This record gives sequence, C-alpha cells and structure tokens, in this order.
Amino acid sequence: MKPSQERLSELFLGVLDTDADGTVSVDEVLQRAGDRGYGFLLILLAIPAFIPVLPPGTSTILGLLMSLIALQMLWGRAVPWLPARWRRHRLAPQTVMAL
Repeated sequence: MKPSQERLSELFLGVLDTDADGTVSVDEVLQRAGDRGYGFLLILLAIPAFIPVLPPGTSTILGLLMSLIALQMLWGRAVPWLPARWRRHRLAPQTVMAL
C-alpha cells in the first residue's frame, strides 16, 4: 500500500463526513474505494460463510457472486460493476461504521 493512500476505514469516515443526510450509497463507497472495492465486496460476501447453519443454496449463490467479482478483476475493470439497483442502495451511518 502506498503511504499516501488513505486506509479503507478512513475512506468510509470521509464518505460519511461529506454526505449531508448521513446516509451513503453503495456507489459512493465504491467510487471512492476504486480498485480496493473488490476486496471489500469479497469480504462482505464471505462473512455469511462463518455462520454455522446456512439455508440450503446460500453458499452457491454467494460463490457465484464472488466468482463474478473475481472475473471483473481478471478483465481489469478499475471499479467493480454492480447493478444500478444495488449501487443506489443507501447505507445507514451505523452500517458503515460497523463495516
């Protein structure tokens, strides 16, 4: 990591500080994170794997989503692509702080 590059946690706090209503869209976070958004998304999708009992089929869906993100990395996209509906989703400040 370059010394001048801010940490992802600092980036989240910066996004919260710049938003007037206190909520943040997924698109705002991914645009500020750049290519580091890939790691964030992969970790976010891996978290449910730590739950001892998942509903049947959950791991398949999460695995497919992780594969799609990995393919985007292989194709050299600068920022992860997500459907517009997911990108517009607003996160509460408490959610961003927890992440």
